[in-house]
Amino acid sequence: MTNENTQTNIAIYIDLENLKINRNDKTLNVNKLMNKIKENASKNTKFIIKYACGNLASIENFESELKNWHFELVDIPPLVSETKEGEIVAKNRADIAISIKALKDYYTHKDEIDLFIFITSDSDFTLIMDELSKQRKSVWLVCESSKTKKDYFRSCTDKILSIENFIDNQTANENKIQQKSKDDNSPDKIINEIKEKLKNLKFNESEIEIIVKKTESKEIELFD
Repeated sequence: MTNENTQTNIAIYIDLENLKINRNDKTLNVNKLMNKIKENASKNTKFIIKYACGNLASIENFESELKNWHFELVDIPPLVSETKEGEIVAKNRADIAISIKALKDYYTHKDEIDLFIFITSDSDFTLIMDELSKQRKSVWLVCESSKTKKDYFRSCTDKILSIENFIDNQTANENKIQQKSKDDNSPDKIINEIKEKLKNLKFNESEIEIIVKKTESKEIELFD
């Protein structure tokens, strides 16, 4: 993958059940993630398999980005059951589905795929990653930063990236937009715009001051 003229064929799998993203205020920046992978892999890359699996109801904030990158989206809602104690539990099955898919892809395209990438923090994936490593395939992982130094992940991967680097805080972004909107509609900004318009209409300074004062006191209203 170090040769600039060599194409790196990538298979990427996203475990939608283990991204640790609160759908209400955070979102996965898919564009940033994919471009970073391309940047780190080689100058000549091609994603030949793009697979995202899990409960699609939980990815409203970035589903469109996944579609723009032509991901195959597979909806596997969790199995809901009740324990003897009456507790309701949900069984996540995305890990099994992705592992089966990756194994099938290996045997179907083993001469084509150079790099397998898994986006998950689930340690169950160490089994499939270790098997692919044994088959002399490069394996990367994108997981929670708290798990990047875990031996069970490091022993079966060639590179680990932190998922936090690709998560946007929507609440913060929305606050910035709201603040900008407030700034754009601040009284000082509006008054300055009024003055500029009056100057363009050939009012002199004294006339402008009188009109502005009356406007501020709501004696008159100005319309565009």
